[in-house]
Amino acid sequence: MAKKPTSPKKTKTGAKKASARGAGGKRYGGGGRLIAYMAFAGMLFTAPPIAALLIIGLLPTLVLLLADVTPERGIRLNAMFAFNLSGVLPYLVKMWEAGPSFVLLMEILTDLMAWTVMLGAAGAGAALLWVCPVITAGIQHYLNQGHAERLGEQRTAMIREWGEGVSSLEERPADP
Repeated sequence: MAKKPTSPKKTKTGAKKASARGAGGKRYGGGGRLIAYMAFAGMLFTAPPIAALLIIGLLPTLVLLLADVTPERGIRLNAMFAFNLSGVLPYLVKMWEAGPSFVLLMEILTDLMAWTVMLGAAGAGAALLWVCPVITAGIQHYLNQGHAERLGEQRTAMIREWGEGVSSLEERPADP
């Protein structure tokens, strides 16, 4: 019995969903994620304080990972991770250079400036994710208004030059 070809699934809006599978049903991508998981698992055994700092420092990204259900989830997650990691990275480097120890981990976690930097960077990423679309929509609206005004001026000029007949919506006769 021959296997029926499968079509992409449709979303609620009726648009077809893009498939992550290539020819032959092989799935592409996800290899980088596996490497990251393996590196983190290795770090849990070799440098637990650094792994603990990563888990605690990247909590805003983990919250977004669990809470975001929008179609743009991957883009949002990458942006938030980049900002959040930039706040955690100075303290990771400090711990790496001094040698991973739970004493240094507690010193970092009790430092108010460390929390301000780590969560402030995550906050900047979150602000960027929610403010930039609003700003972009405002700019696009402004540009569209200017374009509509120019089109209206061109239409008025055409009517003046060619007469009112060019603005009517009369049907043209079908070509023979």
